Amino acid sequence: MATTKKTVSAVEAARREAQSAEDKGEEKRIVVDVDGIHIDIPAKDLDDYEALDALQNNVPNPMVNIFLPDPEDRAKQLDKLRDEEGKIRGSRVIQWVADVFKAMQLQK
Repeated sequence: MATTKKTVSAVEAARREAQSAEDKGEEKRIVVDVDGIHIDIPAKDLDDYEALDALQNNVPNPMVNIFLPDPEDRAKQLDKLRDEEGKIRGSRVIQWVADVFKAMQLQK
């Protein structure tokens, strides 16, 4: 009988890390740079069921709002994701969010 190893998603790993830091009374921060966009947030902010649920349904906005909480800064930073036609494609934002989670995994 073959056994399979279940891997933990980047989202779940980040949530677990935030919970672990909280349990220790520390404020763990997530600091990453992806595609020229700097993110520095409390890890506990990632423990947001509604944002995670939306992301599972390819709706990145709530998670983007967590990563970039200031509306003016968010607009400025997301401009870096514009394509050659001047559009910010939904698929590009979803890929960027996935890349942010990958960068968080690599930080460990």
